[in-house]
Amino acid sequence: MAIRQSYAIDVMVSTVSALSSHKQPVLFQRDGEFYAFTPYCFGKVSLGLATNENNPEKHKFVKEFPEILASENIILSKTERENEAAKFKKGERAYILPLVFNVDRGGESSLESMAVVFAKIKKLPDDKKIRMIAHDFQYHSHKHGYACDGTDIWLNSARVIDKEQYLDLMRAKEEEFFRAFGETDSRLLEYAYMQSTDSPQGGKPVKIPDSVVVTPNIILTFPRPGVLNYHERDQSWNSKTDFSGEHMPVYGGVSTYNKSPFSAHLILNRRIMQAQTPEELDKLTSEVIVKISEDFVGLREAMPQIESFLSRINNAHNSHFAKSVQRGEEIAARANKEIATAANK
Repeated sequence: MAIRQSYAIDVMVSTVSALSSHKQPVLFQRDGEFYAFTPYCFGKVSLGLATNENNPEKHKFVKEFPEILASENIILSKTERENEAAKFKKGERAYILPLVFNVDRGGESSLESMAVVFAKIKKLPDDKKIRMIAHDFQYHSHKHGYACDGTDIWLNSARVIDKEQYLDLMRAKEEEFFRAFGETDSRLLEYAYMQSTDSPQGGKPVKIPDSVVVTPNIILTFPRPGVLNYHERDQSWNSKTDFSGEHMPVYGGVSTYNKSPFSAHLILNRRIMQAQTPEELDKLTSEVIVKISEDFVGLREAMPQIESFLSRINNAHNSHFAKSVQRGEEIAARANKEIATAANK
């Protein structure tokens, strides 16, 4: 098996640790995605384990997910739209409720809210376990008697699992992506590259382990480029910006014709600064440079692990799509030749 640094989940956690003075991030899974966060920054990988049972007793020819067998359900009873009324296994309530979406609280995935959650979780004993939660929701319209349009969100499932078991199962899930490079049918990968949630008939969708790390100054995405879509052109954020749902980066497609197309991508937070004197400008400039420099020092520390993961995925890509890559290089060479010829005329 590949070394641990070759997995996106390990790289993301290492990067969050390197960027923060807190070297032990809080880890959890919410709605099928894996999170690591500290008071300074947080990261997310777009992969997760199942939280709902398959119930093989009721459905023939269906096997239970290994993560269900390895984890424990901690919801004793629940009420739709009433998270506070849910009953949990003894000792779990304090761990779960800070992670649950609360419409009144808002900003569930903002830097500010993550810092608050971190403080609450760190007060609890570290039992070396990871909590996995998933929400359900229902849209309601004013056309059906409601005061206004809106969406109700409530906790649907919650499980607890040993941390090392969770991480091993997540690495196994990432291996499903790398195994796709060994298949003779390239369509599954091509669909994944195009960000399609569909798959060719009879095929299981392949999911790229896209990752993002957010600090007050930078956003790092890998292995695909990510662009903030809550403002199409304004790549800026603050401590209250909610990075959940539609506000998270949209990952760009990758071409099978490009050699080594996967990389680490950085977005710098767009700032508007005001100054009336040279001294004020010097102070603002110094503050910005110091903050960004500290982040880049952390990124430099994490870069060997990032490089390890990117090398693995790029090598698999270059081997699997060798003919397409060669074709892409031939097209680029011909285009460059035509441009040079036209310029010399």
